[in-house]
Amino acid sequence: MSKSIETNGLFMENMYRPIYEIQSSYAWAGASLFTAGSWVYHGVSGHDVSMVAVSVIAATAGMSVKRLKEALPQIRRQIKLVYNYQYLIESNALWELSKTQRDKAFFGRGFEWTITEANRAYQLVGKRPEHAKGFLPWAVRRALKKVEADTEKLEGRPWIQGCGDEQDLWLDASLFWSHSFYTGLPGAGKTTMLTLNSVGALYRGNSVLVLDPKNDPNWKNRLRAEAKRLGVPFYYFNIAEPSQSVRIDPLVNFTVTTEIASRLANVLEKGSGSSEGFRSYAWDSFYVTAEALRFIGKRPSIKMVADYMLNRKSELALAALSKIMTMHYGPDWYANMATQIAEEGRGSLLQGLIMRYQQVLIPDDKGEDAVSSFIGFLTHDQSHQSKMLATTKPMLTQLTAAPLDKMLSPDPNDTEDERPIIDIKKFIDTGGVLYIATDSSGNPAISAAVSKLIMEDTCAAAASRYNYEGGKGVRVSVFGDEIHSALSDGLINLAAMGRGAGFELHLSTQGVPDLIDKAGDAVASRVLSLTANWFCLRARDDITRERFAALLPEYPIKSKQWQLSSNTDSTSKLHNFSGSVGERIMEADKPAYPLSLMSELPKLQYVARLANGKTYQCRIPILL
Repeated sequence: MSKSIETNGLFMENMYRPIYEIQSSYAWAGASLFTAGSWVYHGVSGHDVSMVAVSVIAATAGMSVKRLKEALPQIRRQIKLVYNYQYLIESNALWELSKTQRDKAFFGRGFEWTITEANRAYQLVGKRPEHAKGFLPWAVRRALKKVEADTEKLEGRPWIQGCGDEQDLWLDASLFWSHSFYTGLPGAGKTTMLTLNSVGALYRGNSVLVLDPKNDPNWKNRLRAEAKRLGVPFYYFNIAEPSQSVRIDPLVNFTVTTEIASRLANVLEKGSGSSEGFRSYAWDSFYVTAEALRFIGKRPSIKMVADYMLNRKSELALAALSKIMTMHYGPDWYANMATQIAEEGRGSLLQGLIMRYQQVLIPDDKGEDAVSSFIGFLTHDQSHQSKMLATTKPMLTQLTAAPLDKMLSPDPNDTEDERPIIDIKKFIDTGGVLYIATDSSGNPAISAAVSKLIMEDTCAAAASRYNYEGGKGVRVSVFGDEIHSALSDGLINLAAMGRGAGFELHLSTQGVPDLIDKAGDAVASRVLSLTANWFCLRARDDITRERFAALLPEYPIKSKQWQLSSNTDSTSKLHNFSGSVGERIMEADKPAYPLSLMSELPKLQYVARLANGKTYQCRIPILL
């Protein structure tokens, strides 16, 4: 379409019409054949006659070809209105292309959605463009017969992708630095999209961390194969396959003890009112236990914190008090004072030490906050404490039961366990793939808890890089499927400050209502505001569609109106009548992308609003 026509306010493109040009081509071809046949049949000879015949044949054949060329754009356009196909690409080919443009990311095959595509879409909404199949030449319909099966399999409206001229779309990889959000119904192609983008991130040299609650075999195997191709490590963690998994300690990276308490408390479901009181009490319990463990020189792990907090409080208190006695009375305090202290405690060394600590050491300003806090926790009313930790205990029990006890609280001194121990901070600094499958179908609560712990540890690693390393290091791509189950303060903080530490997030869920259901409208809105790229696959719920549409501009959309009227009356002569025929083109501002199309997108297609302020309609490739 020429620019002069496109900018003509009176012009309105007709996407859904018979291909008149091909009919004209047929007519000219028929004339050419008829002329040639007549010439041959009648056997008319003579130089002048031959020249006339050849000239007529050439002219009519030339006009047939000319009309055919004019018909080709409309034929191609109407093929796109009717047929769909699966876009397959070899990973080898993608790798070779990626090597030539390392600062680019592959977004699939598509086009920018501009005012032209918007007008085409509004023209086709509510019509049956698939009837355009009847306008196509028989030979074309015959050649595309095998594509009909793909069209049916992909469902939706194939003409949506046909509104533009698609091409392989390579955009600046820096767009991903502003984080990405993916929505779509089950089976729409979110995991295929995440696979494409995670492989692309790996090709660009990023460390790739994946949280996959479903343990998708195609995603996992593709990343394993690409890691092998690039010669980088692939680490696999799966709750359901402990023998094949690496081990991860999500509490190993911290600066202050409050981080440990926050990570463990964030595993608990957030609430309001009294439920927040239980959560606050759990946070305090985690904190004083972890502080006491650090005071006696032990590195807190999930298993250790849970064990001492729930079952071995007295033992930990005794160890902490023994250390403080050693600090102030020397290593021989036990031999010299233990008997006397036990007598003061009415036969209990622990009670005697508590009394000595509170009555002697604290007044002499020799107390320690870690010890004082834990003694308060130990001596708290047990019935009230049991009530306050009623929701905490089941979660800790599950996180420290086999096989998670050794998977999430690994002992580096256990020589019998040969499974590698992964430090997330070291992993992101050295590169590779860490694929974490949390088995949400088997135990959704534990799956969510593990996901939250990993995200909290990842956030701590990002904070460390941001605060102490100037945000420099290997770029990190974090991919989270069904991310609503992993929502936590750590995830929100990572989205807020991760860019400065070289982190980019790819968060996927079925729709905005999933976020609202888990964390409330305010948190859902914050997640959306922190992710500048939104890839919307097929969506049916109004909330997702309306929030996505709110990001789009409004375009002047043309519509055509026809008027036909006639008038006569009984007082006039029979031949006296009046009539009119009118055609009017109107423009009105409408959303750039019709809301109804979001629920009619075929599988493996998306509409995206990106950080560059542009909208794209794309087809997702399947990597082979």
